Amino acid sequence: MHVIATFGANLSHTLQGHYGLSVAPDRLVVDGVTKGDGAQTSFGEIDQWLVRYPGHLRVAGPSPAEWGSLFARSSRADADVIAIVSSSRLGSSYAEACAAAARSEDPSSQAARVAVVDTRATDVAAALLTLVAAEGMRARAPTALVLQTLELLARRMTFAWVAPSLRHLTMSGYRSTLQSSPTDASELKLILGLANGEVRVLGRVPTESDPAHELLNHAVKVAAKTTKLWVGVAHSGQPVGALHLEEQLRRRLPVEFAYRRTLAATSYVYLGPGALALALVPLDDLPWTPPPPPDFSETRRPTRRARSLIPE
Repeated sequence: MHVIATFGANLSHTLQGHYGLSVAPDRLVVDGVTKGDGAQTSFGEIDQWLVRYPGHLRVAGPSPAEWGSLFARSSRADADVIAIVSSSRLGSSYAEACAAAARSEDPSSQAARVAVVDTRATDVAAALLTLVAAEGMRARAPTALVLQTLELLARRMTFAWVAPSLRHLTMSGYRSTLQSSPTDASELKLILGLANGEVRVLGRVPTESDPAHELLNHAVKVAAKTTKLWVGVAHSGQPVGALHLEEQLRRRLPVEFAYRRTLAATSYVYLGPGALALALVPLDDLPWTPPPPPDFSETRRPTRRARSLIPE
């Protein structure tokens, strides 16, 4: 079995190298023109594009041809390939990966058996599911059993975040039930999350309350009956806050494994500066239970907070 993930899964180079994972590229497209790939684009560049081209910045996943090339290369070592992709509701990556997978199973092509997993989330949430698949690959677990586990976890897990405003979400042109004018959206302080792959309001942050504290309380409520939990924490300029959130999660929940990262550039497009994101993956009653991976979190040394170019 070989595992492929999209760049949006926010996998560190150390993690990729440890398991020998392949990563499919994501690109940032401004007004129909590709400006850069997720791996090389800075938060500052994204801010500049949003200011210059509000509503015209989008994330584009790999083409079917790129997926097909990855599938063919991976299948040379093992015919069973698992592709982990961000929510099918957030872009076309899932559909294009499925199209490439269908072609790869044609008798005239290489004998790859490709399964595409819709994580229904992105960033560190998708990273945690990638780690489940990677541990399955390392343990030589039956592919069918690992896929059953991944599909159950994709339905069960939580991906939520808080941000100082919704300015990035509205300026990126995202269309959802949250759609409103940038002026109105910038005043909202909400706990947002992905439900069935789409952005939904999960809670509201009281005016005087710490958003990170409210996110922690939400996590404790959601995972109250869990006995074993993997968590992911991501930030865009709040390394100390992300570390504190991880520590509080460990104190209040049965956390077996934690993965902490700066947001992927493709997630920053929508979440913006000062955001904290959280993924919760409960491991109770699974067809196959993965062992906890090594610690792949970013350094514990705080870094300087990036200043956004988006007007306050």
